[in-house]
Amino acid sequence: MVWLDFKPSLPEPIAAKLRAAILAVPTFEARGGVVVFALNSSLWDSPASQGFPNPQEWSKAMEGRSEPMEIGDLVDKVWPAGAGT
Repeated sequence: MVWLDFKPSLPEPIAAKLRAAILAVPTFEARGGVVVFALNSSLWDSPASQGFPNPQEWSKAMEGRSEPMEIGDLVDKVWPAGAGT
């Protein structure tokens, strides 16, 4: 699964092409859980973001919560098992 967290957001046609290219990369078999990683990058000479990624989907999943959520639980809530397969 891919979440983009660019500020300002990418135009949707560019975001769609970027998601498609990322999803075209062959996956590997994870054993015992989901692998989550963040890649901090910038495009067109813009500055790289600072801090922890916070895609819109993650913010929406956290609405109404005042305490932190473990990243694995957050990913399970935003991307339930089998949703991207």
